[in-house]
Amino acid sequence: MNKFFLKLRTPMFLAALLILSTAYNTRAVTSTTIIKNLGAFIHKIEQQFVGFFDRRNDASYQSYVNSMGSILNTYQTQLNVATRSATDTLQQEAQKIAQDTYHQFNLAFDVIKDYNGKSKDYATDLASKFKRVFDFDRTFNNVKSKLQSLLTKAEEQQDSNLTEIIKRFIAYINRKRNEWNRKKQLDLFTGLCRRMKQR
Repeated sequence: MNKFFLKLRTPMFLAALLILSTAYNTRAVTSTTIIKNLGAFIHKIEQQFVGFFDRRNDASYQSYVNSMGSILNTYQTQLNVATRSATDTLQQEAQKIAQDTYHQFNLAFDVIKDYNGKSKDYATDLASKFKRVFDFDRTFNNVKSKLQSLLTKAEEQQDSNLTEIIKRFIAYINRKRNEWNRKKQLDLFTGLCRRMKQR
């Protein structure tokens, strides 16, 4: 074997190569992880809202306050860790999308939490306040728009992993947006009244 290549196989060189390889891939892995975590968060919290407004569901109001609060707290911890490790533009933009989305769902949760323990007589007030601070169509559109901007940059940097994840995420967002748009407002309000009876 060529002596030059034998020298390249020394432990010191291999260790340096490993460090360089890890540094090179940090951006793609971290950005992808941020978006994956965001997708998992939206799936979990959106399912909670589906159940909360479902008129056929007998689960208590308190149980949804507990489960939504737990999901939001867990995700906030993930965001704090990711914020400290975000170093390049793709990471930072992905993190900004995640933080903005968390903030929107947290506003919606705050409204629900404020009415915990109140009777269905307050259902109209809750629905009105909820609609002022949160709208599924608007929220999903905002997420989609920001993801499309990130997708363009990921494609420019030839980040294939991040590109594929974002494309799948956008398809998921479109599907969820359509599902909520098909829901009848009366059914959602009926579900809310049912929930406020289950205290």
